[in-house]
Amino acid sequence: MRVFTKNEYERICYCLMAYPCNLLIVDANNIFSKDMDKNLAISQYNRLVNILVECGVKVQFLDLDSSPSQVFTRDIGFIIENILFISKMTDPLRQSEIKGLIQLAKKHKIKIHLMSHNVEGGDVIVHDNKIFIGQGNRSNERAAEEIAAVLSQNNMEYQIIKVLFDTTKIHLDCVFSILDKDTCLISDDVFKPQNIKDHFSKTIEVPKDQVDILAANIINLGQNRILCCSESLTHILQDHGYHTSFIEFSEVIKVGGSIGCCVLPILREENT
Repeated sequence: MRVFTKNEYERICYCLMAYPCNLLIVDANNIFSKDMDKNLAISQYNRLVNILVECGVKVQFLDLDSSPSQVFTRDIGFIIENILFISKMTDPLRQSEIKGLIQLAKKHKIKIHLMSHNVEGGDVIVHDNKIFIGQGNRSNERAAEEIAAVLSQNNMEYQIIKVLFDTTKIHLDCVFSILDKDTCLISDDVFKPQNIKDHFSKTIEVPKDQVDILAANIINLGQNRILCCSESLTHILQDHGYHTSFIEFSEVIKVGGSIGCCVLPILREENT
């Protein structure tokens, strides 16, 4: 098994997912705690898997853990070039989720780095020679420094850009996504957005009424193809020339993550 990613917009060849058998809302403050239809959530998830396969993405499911949030595989790790970084999960209920990823890496002799400081994959967005790292409740500044040190030790030159955002939206990839080399998608939940906009020639704003459904949490399949959980944002992206498909994901979103949270791309087409 080969792993490689260097950005968010080359074609996804291979991804990891975790079937939502144990899906459950554990946050007592979640307003949907008694209003989540698990069967509907699984049906919506199945459609996502089918679309990924139809688009030529190879999907591998991780061994199941008892964690009720394991479905959000994007959080447990991230790839920078050929290194698989294993996240240090903040929530004690989720810390066991990384075991399956470590086992997979050992089985296939994938180069890994086990993070010592708190960081989750949804807060790490790689953009060629730049890495945007969210600074919030799930990922901290020491983790950003640790990532920079590991890359330096492996003779990889990257600019680290730390991003502050409204942490009620959980991870950076719920408020900011990259569409292509020159274009990003951003919501007003990013603090000091100019720190991001300076790195792109074009910015598309997420409508304010779509922020709470995590509309920015897209799946960029590559080759100008986007999967999106918001109908209105789907139309906006289509108007900008992106081949965008809407996926109804409302029940899974109630648990605290959207479509992008459910997919961990481990191999994207290398643009040579």
